[in-house]
Amino acid sequence: MSETTSVLLIEDDADDAYLIGKALSRTPGGNFALEVVDRLSRGIDRVAEGGIDVILLDLTLPDSMGLDTLQKTRAAVVSIPIVVMTGLDEESVALAALQQGAQDYLIKGQAADNLARSLRYAIARKELERLKEDFLHNVNHELNVPLSCVYTAVRSLEEGVFGELTPDQRRATGLAARSLAQLMRMVEDLDALLRTGTGKLTVVPEKVGLPAVIDEVLRLLSESRPAQGLALSAEVPDDLPAAHADPVRLRQILINLVGNAVKFTPKGGTVTVSAGLWEGGAEFLRVSVKDTGCGIPGDKAEKLFDRLYQVQGTDDGVKRGLGIGLFLCRDLVKRHGGEIWVTSAVGEGSTFSFTLPVWKGK
Repeated sequence: MSETTSVLLIEDDADDAYLIGKALSRTPGGNFALEVVDRLSRGIDRVAEGGIDVILLDLTLPDSMGLDTLQKTRAAVVSIPIVVMTGLDEESVALAALQQGAQDYLIKGQAADNLARSLRYAIARKELERLKEDFLHNVNHELNVPLSCVYTAVRSLEEGVFGELTPDQRRATGLAARSLAQLMRMVEDLDALLRTGTGKLTVVPEKVGLPAVIDEVLRLLSESRPAQGLALSAEVPDDLPAAHADPVRLRQILINLVGNAVKFTPKGGTVTVSAGLWEGGAEFLRVSVKDTGCGIPGDKAEKLFDRLYQVQGTDDGVKRGLGIGLFLCRDLVKRHGGEIWVTSAVGEGSTFSFTLPVWKGK
């Protein structure tokens, strides 16, 4: 970053913009260069030209309102720190903005005293986030290669490539292979999560037949807990239209949802994946994963899709994983233009559903 800190203020109120400019000009040793635009679209265009160090963002603009303003900005601007501005009675919105990727917030009317500090803090915090993400990317890469090699070797042993195994040896290698596969899926999810934070996660939709993807996922997970005695099944009509989806990301969504259902469903239970036209409109398909597990208390259901939130079973205290699977599912579904939700009751199981657009090509 240059010695002069270039600040882009996206604010449509001329009086507020004037007061902010005046406060920055009076900051001892601040050396801030302020640019002002009055529309989010103009702000995004200005950032694309380069040379901006930090964004000061009003959440209420003529062309965007509320947290949607932050989401649009973050989608277009990945590497630049953002400080949001909000009214005195909207502090809860500002706190939500922090959870959704803003580095700091200021309350209008109280911004002058803390403005320079907030901008410097946002820049420092963004740099720390970048260093952390770089470190995790490197760790993730270094884990992925040896894990793949070990998994391939164990599967070769399990399949008898190096000689016939005894029943005990086959059980041991099977357990090792399943554990390694689970760990590799965690690494895959972590990689996708990191890419969402850096804007590098790609979704490339194409024509996808849901029955084949669902069958593949069920086969993959049917051996994950063989002693549990679960019944995994699919209910997909033969005439179901194709989906317009990224097959790799769709598989990732289903592995997370079905994997969670398997994890929290006791012995003798069922997990059913169904698909059909969405009741809300023929432009979308609905995919549901229903289990007969422990269910989710109502006060926890709203948190399920939060980043790093881990679901704890109500019956046996089950708590596993990284706490990123459902957060990632929500992000991937939204990137497809769909929605995801859950219906659940304690002791009656859960149903996770999401929508995908119907393939319209030939």
